[in-house]
Amino acid sequence: MFKHFSKNSQKYEDEKILKQWQDFKVGGKKGAGLPRLPEYYKIDINKDGDDELVQTQGYDMVKKEFEKYNCKILSDGTFVQKDGEEMYFIKKDTLYNIYENLNYYEIDKKLGLVRKTFVVSWFKDENIRSYKKVVFDPSRTCGNDVYNLFTDVYHQAE
Repeated sequence: MFKHFSKNSQKYEDEKILKQWQDFKVGGKKGAGLPRLPEYYKIDINKDGDDELVQTQGYDMVKKEFEKYNCKILSDGTFVQKDGEEMYFIKKDTLYNIYENLNYYEIDKKLGLVRKTFVVSWFKDENIRSYKKVVFDPSRTCGNDVYNLFTDVYHQAE
């Protein structure tokens, strides 16, 4: 524990760590930090785990997966949800009810690791996957800002 915590110091030298540990005394100036060492170690270990959790289950990662199956249609404020080969047009309340328990993690400077409801943050995100309107255009000449049902069906058949 002492070695792990000490590695964070710029003064850390592996060959001197055993001698430093032996010189550590409980009480007095030298031993002042020893009783709190397990607490520091726990915080440091959790920080590493928190960072990994944010990388794998942070907002951006959850958003990337979520938007494979969900998007917003701006013309009428509905949402498209794909479930396998099925596609549904749903309202905001319905989307919220479906995903109200989907969470992501972020690190708050004061609170540390915080779990948040993903869909609440996604609704506020200015850069969500969205399209102006939905069309069925076999010519496939519509722009990237239009959700083309024909193109989608075409790609599913491949």
